[in-house]
Amino acid sequence: MNENTLTKIQTSTPEQSEIISYKGRRLKVIAFSGTGKTSTLVKYALENNSERMLYLAFNRAIRDEAVSKFPKNVECKTSHQLAFASVGRNYTHKLRNNLRLNDIAQALPNTEANWSLVGVLCPSPRNEP
Repeated sequence: MNENTLTKIQTSTPEQSEIISYKGRRLKVIAFSGTGKTSTLVKYALENNSERMLYLAFNRAIRDEAVSKFPKNVECKTSHQLAFASVGRNYTHKLRNNLRLNDIAQALPNTEANWSLVGVLCPSPRNEP
């Protein structure tokens, strides 16, 4: 966690204080942008530093920013990272670059008219038998 994070945390609103002092099993915070969700959750994580928590971010940029703000008891992930860890790793073998031009062309409708599209989709394909 960035040391500046603690100095930037402002006084909490009554609503934020209610979240920070929450002692239940699961906590879900829904609020508009700019209302202080992240700073509230940082405070919550600091108050409950013996608990492991998951912060789920919409994209990698938000996740990367969150990693610098949250203490070590919070794991920051994107939804894709969460899904890949539980399901996607079972399909890693299918993620290799092993498509041939004909495979792509057959998957597209009206193949003859779409050869230029095949080239766009796969600019340097492995076109071996």
